[in-house]
Amino acid sequence: MKRLLALVVAVGLVLGAIAIRGWASGDSGDEAGTGNEATPDGAITIVCDADLEAVCHELELSVDDVTVRVEEAAVTAEALSQANTGAADVDGWLVSQPWPGMVAERRDAAGQVPVLGSPSAALAVSPGVMVMDRERQRVLAANCGGEITWECVGEVAGDPWPVVGGEEAWGEIKPGEQPPDTSAGLLILGQAASSFFGTSDFASNDFSADPAFRPWFEKLARSVPDYTPPAGTPLQQFLVIPASYDVVGALEAQAGPAVASSRDRDRLTIAYPSPMLSAEVVLVPTSPAVSGESLVERLGEERLGEVLAGQGWRVQGISLAEGLDPDIDVGDSAPLPGAGVLDALRSLWIEVVR
Repeated sequence: MKRLLALVVAVGLVLGAIAIRGWASGDSGDEAGTGNEATPDGAITIVCDADLEAVCHELELSVDDVTVRVEEAAVTAEALSQANTGAADVDGWLVSQPWPGMVAERRDAAGQVPVLGSPSAALAVSPGVMVMDRERQRVLAANCGGEITWECVGEVAGDPWPVVGGEEAWGEIKPGEQPPDTSAGLLILGQAASSFFGTSDFASNDFSADPAFRPWFEKLARSVPDYTPPAGTPLQQFLVIPASYDVVGALEAQAGPAVASSRDRDRLTIAYPSPMLSAEVVLVPTSPAVSGESLVERLGEERLGEVLAGQGWRVQGISLAEGLDPDIDVGDSAPLPGAGVLDALRSLWIEVVR
């Protein structure tokens, strides 16, 4: 995992440096200014979190005068956090909360003026889930008191399967999580910490106030296998090479359709661990003078909803994609931890696995 994170961080720094140079200077090859000034004649450019890549490319193909750029949310957040005049060559950011809030808090802490406009209302939601082999799920659930939680996974992560009643041939218990540089990775990390604390309403000082947290967190983080180079996300690799991981954290939007279409779907199961946390997609303008709702109107709210739903996201009023559980009520989701708290949690993860 250390080598993987080193590679991820290195790539992120390179991409981030490129983005920051262009964004912070306001130089996109034209005069510096707002996003609208940098995209004349009604054309707009949207930067999208990597977890929304398929959504954004479909929008680019189906909506006139829309250009998309895809990068990890952490790269965009770093650029926006350091920008002096805003993202001159970008009009909006399609991403999940709390990334826009993280940018706002970083800038506020640095005494910088806001660079983002008000985000749109949530366009789509997707809860965090676990994907497992059914047989291993039954063994682990019995050890976890009947329900698998991230707290329980962290307690046994890296242990030999026989410790919890599994087979020796299964090796060690291997959790799979994306690095917290995208919507999915950060949400699953927040869900895991919420499971440990028993609530999503925790603070960054709780990391040191509870002496049991740091050992638990390190055990979980360091037990994620290092596959360099990785075969996509942990979920994608797990579906191709099942022995790669034992418990994979992902968004339902990623897992539901992928498992439903997998040749191994009969042996796989998707669990919705407690507490349920859900990613909420928003469209955020890169100018304080512009509203997220105006960008949604420009792209077409109906079209946005159709594309998001087609990629496995839950959109009000649109039928669920194959593989999504209709009995799950995302209205039961717990509030997300604070943006600053999740930012601190992400920093801790990077520190631990580096």
